[in-house]
Amino acid sequence: MTWQPSGYRIWKAWTVYHKANPEVYEWFIRLIFHKVNRGFKQHSADAIMHAVRFEIEDVNPESSDKYKICNDYVAFYARLFAVDYPEYAGFFRYRQSVADQYIGPL
Repeated sequence: MTWQPSGYRIWKAWTVYHKANPEVYEWFIRLIFHKVNRGFKQHSADAIMHAVRFEIEDVNPESSDKYKICNDYVAFYARLFAVDYPEYAGFFRYRQSVADQYIGPL
């Protein structure tokens, strides 16, 4: 096995996870728009992802092992949201991240 930078490994792991579990991103989007519709102009991507974890487990307790979401993935989901919904790109505050190399800086 060849050595790969840790950012690349995280990105590859996220892409595999994201393709295998598209419903996580669907929940992420749903909960963001729940906040938007309640008047929030900004929120925490980390808080949204914690709510996603809670909602998925609440709906289907048997699936909690399947949907273990690595904290390293949150930056990728936040940036993907900004790309998919550029009119809401300012909903999250972005810190420098390895996700910037793969999805783009915001």
